[in-house]
Amino acid sequence: MVDSPSEYSTTPCTRQRLKNGRPPRTKRTRQSITSRSGSKVRRSILGDIPENKEIEISTPKTPRKTPKTHVKNLTASASKRLDSGAKIPCSPLEKARANLHLHAAPKHLPCREVEYKSIHSFLVRKINDELTGSMYICGVPGTGKTATVKRVIDSLNADLLMKHSFKFVEINGLRLANPHQAFSVIWKELTGETVSSSRAQTLLNDHFSNKKVKELSTILLVDEVDHICNRKQDVVYNILDWPSQTGSKVVVITIANTMDLPERVLRGCVTSRMGLTRLVFKPYTFQQLQEIIMNRLIGNSSFDPDAVQLVARKVASVSGDARRALDICRRAIDLVKSEDESQLITINHVNQVLNAILSGVRVTAIRCCCLFEQFFLRALRDVTSSTGIEHSTIDSVYTQLKTICLLEGEELPNEQQVLMMAYRLRDSGLTFLEKKRWDIFRKVSLNVSPEDISYALDKYND
Repeated sequence: MVDSPSEYSTTPCTRQRLKNGRPPRTKRTRQSITSRSGSKVRRSILGDIPENKEIEISTPKTPRKTPKTHVKNLTASASKRLDSGAKIPCSPLEKARANLHLHAAPKHLPCREVEYKSIHSFLVRKINDELTGSMYICGVPGTGKTATVKRVIDSLNADLLMKHSFKFVEINGLRLANPHQAFSVIWKELTGETVSSSRAQTLLNDHFSNKKVKELSTILLVDEVDHICNRKQDVVYNILDWPSQTGSKVVVITIANTMDLPERVLRGCVTSRMGLTRLVFKPYTFQQLQEIIMNRLIGNSSFDPDAVQLVARKVASVSGDARRALDICRRAIDLVKSEDESQLITINHVNQVLNAILSGVRVTAIRCCCLFEQFFLRALRDVTSSTGIEHSTIDSVYTQLKTICLLEGEELPNEQQVLMMAYRLRDSGLTFLEKKRWDIFRKVSLNVSPEDISYALDKYND
């Protein structure tokens, strides 16, 4: 160790004082110093160090790659926001709007008791007897297909009389970047491991074809199965082939919006593996839609019964989609809240909402598009919904467009025609296009909401 600071050699400038009483800054020099271990260490020192002094120097520590995080004290307003949590609806209109939200589905789904019993009895028999099988569920969007299946699964999980347990795995074709990604998602749900699609396909085939006794049955729900029907149809074929393997103990439930998907799209070898068990969810009638809405408004008198009936009749005459009916009711609530919350929602408010939907500039522009331009918008909406990313490439939209044309029975346009569609939709203000590229990998995004596309392709004014 250094004995005394006086042993450092100083220069005349170090004895000078500035006007403010502070010493001048001393220039640092680099010096090679030999440590006890014999290694030379470069150190910054003040001035010169006598050669006869032995200095004990430890090896410098490696600096942290990630600096320590400092927790900041919350301000009073921030603490108040954290403590307050989500805003709890207090007025009757706010409570009604919360109950009409899609995520506020009741435990008991009205108007689907028959379909519920069919799915429940099918799964109970397969699980208790340790059998394999498959069921195909079809119906137009918004008819409660997925919600009913999930209610059955919740009921089976809570049923203490079940002889055997099971593992539930769910995938959605709309949320996959490509059809083969289904294998990766299924394998991760089963084992928690993340592997490539090709590797997952091999592992799943080995898993379900292995005759070794499996402890649990597997219920596999494939929602939006029509979106994983690629040209080769190898993905759907592999999934539907698992129940045919001895000892696989897997039950596959496929859901699609296309009523005649097996006959019109799938090949014979795939259709044969889909099985004979089919369940059709018919569109809701206006009485059923009225019951669904009133079921969510129990104890709330914000709606005139005639207004609810008008919503139910309008939606039932077009699609029977319960989600559309709930959305119109929520828009009517927003309209009344902007005027006077004490008002009762009447037929006039519902008509204002319907007129606003139908007479919107963007909705009108979408309706004026040709058939394939509407297909392009639908494909872009589906890709955006599945990836959760605002921008997509025309190439990815083209892939989804192939599926739509296949389902609609229309001839697929070529890439040049798709590029021209994208330019026309850009010129009409319905989409945005990247300026730097001019090929099929050019980025494209919607300039309208997904709801505008859905409403434009419906016919509430009929």
